[in-house]
Amino acid sequence: MKVGIISSYPPARDAVSMYYCPRLCRTMLAMNSNVRILVASNAQPNQPEDGNRIKVVKVWSNRSLLSPLRILRMMMHWKPDVIDCQHEFQLYGRGIYRATFSLILLILKIMCRPIVVTMHHVPLMEDITSNSLKKYSLGRLRNLIALRKALIFLYMKIIGLLASRIIVHSRIAKDILTNEYRFDKKKIIVLHQGLDIHHTNIQSEIQAKERLCLSDRKIILFFGEIRRSKGLEYAIRAMAKVSFECPEALLVVAGDYNPQSPESKGYLQEIVALVRDLNLDKFVVFTGFVSERDLPTFFTAADAVLLPYLEDGVVAASGPLSIAIGFAKPIIATKVKKFLDLKDKENALIVPPADSDSLAEAIISLVK
Repeated sequence: MKVGIISSYPPARDAVSMYYCPRLCRTMLAMNSNVRILVASNAQPNQPEDGNRIKVVKVWSNRSLLSPLRILRMMMHWKPDVIDCQHEFQLYGRGIYRATFSLILLILKIMCRPIVVTMHHVPLMEDITSNSLKKYSLGRLRNLIALRKALIFLYMKIIGLLASRIIVHSRIAKDILTNEYRFDKKKIIVLHQGLDIHHTNIQSEIQAKERLCLSDRKIILFFGEIRRSKGLEYAIRAMAKVSFECPEALLVVAGDYNPQSPESKGYLQEIVALVRDLNLDKFVVFTGFVSERDLPTFFTAADAVLLPYLEDGVVAASGPLSIAIGFAKPIIATKVKKFLDLKDKENALIVPPADSDSLAEAIISLVK
């Protein structure tokens, strides 16, 4: 069986490339020895170990309107039995470049092959505001909310019509697609993000902390891309209270920052200044980008994983959440739509969003 995948792939640093597509490929190869995979990627590839059964080729760019034609040419040459398209907003570009994803699906229809679209982000029409539209990079017309909603609705409808199957990662995402966008519910499959068996605890918590030179600290881990919608400033303010109650506590911010993101322009500088203003230099550290190789060390060392997210008009899968579950780590999350599957005091501690005091109490209860 030949599978064609259209996705970002390492060394690209978005969430799909780092924490989803490689895991998907490894799992398919492990499940079926007859599977061969071609990944049409957006970055100069690091070839996987099993080069005979999987090939990664840089084909498309999120700044080229010719990407659909290049992808079609490659897929027509490869002749896959099924085509899988990974989708999240901004993955295929901003503004007009985002429309290329619709063209990709339309052109691939020519091949008469089943097309599976994995939708990592599903926008909530009712929650779209001029501020939340920044993440869609829809430019100067951001204040024309009605028009922008119409464009998003049309874009989503095209995906729903052209895809043979649509994969989402939560029940609420399926409900939004069927109720707000009128997708055919028979097409939609809910598959929660799986646990990566390759990220096993090959080291103890003590060993992991020693490797990070943090043996004497209680680590609260914030993992993933740094952006405004993740509410990191509230976690930092919470640490001002936590540091008095639990001096050994340390907030480790492990993630990359995209200064070109319209949503988060200047955000990293703001939160670094906040740490300095609150005199929390000994209680908050920033590691920068964490590779897949080093990821297990950070999660093994963590005493708790913190997800202080804000409502942002999108229901999206959380890679850090699934990884934290895989490592059996205590989770502190906010009560937002993307975490509705979590139950307070059953599989997580749930606190209100944008509430530093509640975050502080939850952290103290776990690490003191």
